[in-house]
Amino acid sequence: MDNFELNLGRACNSRCTFCVSRQATAAERAWLPLDKALHELELARAQGCSSLGLLGGEPTRYPHLLELVGHGRQLGYTRIALGTNGMRLADRAFLERLVSAGVTRVGVSIHADIASIEDRLTRTPGSFARKVAALRNLVAVRQAGGLPDGLAVNPVLHRRILVRLPRLLAFFGSLGLVDVRINSLRPVTLGREDRSLCPRFSEAQPRLLEIVAQNERDRRLHLTLGDFPFCVLPWQLLESRELLERYVGEQHDLATRVSIFSDARSEHGQGLARFSWGQAKRDRLKAKPAACAECTWEAGCEGFWKSYLDLWGEAEAHSLTSRPPPWAAGPGTV
Repeated sequence: MDNFELNLGRACNSRCTFCVSRQATAAERAWLPLDKALHELELARAQGCSSLGLLGGEPTRYPHLLELVGHGRQLGYTRIALGTNGMRLADRAFLERLVSAGVTRVGVSIHADIASIEDRLTRTPGSFARKVAALRNLVAVRQAGGLPDGLAVNPVLHRRILVRLPRLLAFFGSLGLVDVRINSLRPVTLGREDRSLCPRFSEAQPRLLEIVAQNERDRRLHLTLGDFPFCVLPWQLLESRELLERYVGEQHDLATRVSIFSDARSEHGQGLARFSWGQAKRDRLKAKPAACAECTWEAGCEGFWKSYLDLWGEAEAHSLTSRPPPWAAGPGTV
């Protein structure tokens, strides 16, 4: 399924310390005009996309969201997903209007199991309580037959949650959530804040193995790991094609093209950039250290966030010599 994701503007009702939207210009924080948003939906649908994702910033603050979702459904998008911090979905009536308009999937960004950590990360007092209320609403809607394409939570892996990872997953399970995607943190400031928040992969590896082993015992969650180079994953995953296919998040991702506000002029005019998300990560946002040149898994690996390498260097990168599964051998090999 081809997926189109539209960034509606990078304004947000939260101020997360690790968010790349912190670097957005004033122009990029403005909302995308409705006529341009509708045009982008129509263009992507004409190009064959049947899945639509709406992102921000915080898309639930977009003043024309219900109209945009309804138009997406009229155009024939069969999957309409919302990537959100969830706080506005604590309003059950608003959530139900979104589902009635056509939203079929919601992914919520929540990064801790206790308020003292979540509210500090988001720099928004009360954010944890509102997110928990939203998740309870979402689970109820899902159990009543809504959200046929699923409900997921998408925490980033930060140092304050490393030792609490089993508790975090247990907390999600207690709310009735079954789909969890843990993404590596992409540093944005390269200063003291990132150094305190962004764990080295070598710190994270044993914790990741712990939760994978726990999940293999319990089989309670659809648990995936996103934006982790192969060489920093626990070796137990690398030795098992079955485990890799189950836990490597990119194996489950849709092919995605993106339209997003940019204050740089492009061939599409001032304020709009279109690109493939996968290609953008490979070409601009990630890099491959020198050790990757000898790695037999190199072709299928996106590499490291460039900002991670700027923060922590290349020492953790190493060559893998075992034969990768066919899907990890690069584009066009499966």
